[in-house]
Amino acid sequence: MEAFILVNTVPGKLWEVAEDIRKIEGVKLAQAVTGQFDVVIYIERKTIDELSSVIKRLQTITGVIKTQTLIALPPSAIWTHLTSLGEKS
Repeated sequence: MEAFILVNTVPGKLWEVAEDIRKIEGVKLAQAVTGQFDVVIYIERKTIDELSSVIKRLQTITGVIKTQTLIALPPSAIWTHLTSLGEKS
């Protein structure tokens, strides 16, 4: 299972938070970004329970204000959705 997690941080803690996030098992990328969010994370875990554990850990990091999780759909799920709408690639 793959997910992207968007993080808002306390002002002045952006780089420290990103560094702490990189230490969490399963985090493949934690990158500071501009815009509405401060850090974007890419994570790979085998189960939803493992993903949930990472999210809980992430929310305990000093400087994290809020997170938003986006679970990636596997290609077969996207194809099923598109074909149900009558679209084809």
